[in-house]
Amino acid sequence: MSSKESYDLHIIGIGNNTYANQNGSQYKAWDQLYPSTILPNGRMKERTFHENYGFDVQKVGTNYRIMDLIIEEHANRLYQNIERGNLQLAKFLGKDGEDEQLFITPNIPVGCFDVFTLDRKPVSLELQVEKGYSTEVLYNYDCRNG
Repeated sequence: MSSKESYDLHIIGIGNNTYANQNGSQYKAWDQLYPSTILPNGRMKERTFHENYGFDVQKVGTNYRIMDLIIEEHANRLYQNIERGNLQLAKFLGKDGEDEQLFITPNIPVGCFDVFTLDRKPVSLELQVEKGYSTEVLYNYDCRNG
């Protein structure tokens, strides 16, 4: 893990990393830190989600009206940054045709993106759907399995 990935994991709390098993085969997994939960050994609680867990950043992206996803080159860059665990700035298109810049980061256990205002305040799923930033499908089922 690079120092940048380490920093992102520590600050944002999530990152996608490549590991090798005992046979030398490589696989990807999401690592999530829980900074508010300190273990008896002094380390933060950590949870790893293997690629078989089913979180596909591109599939999750289809549930959001993000303008950056229209152009393939921009979409690829956005997805790469999200996979690095970056808190990524994205331009959302609302029902009313207005756009708004918001931050997104993956929420692996839920299978969606967490969305934040520019001052890092969470945007509720209800408000996202109301403004047209995300689809109603997020209310109905776990979007990892949709």
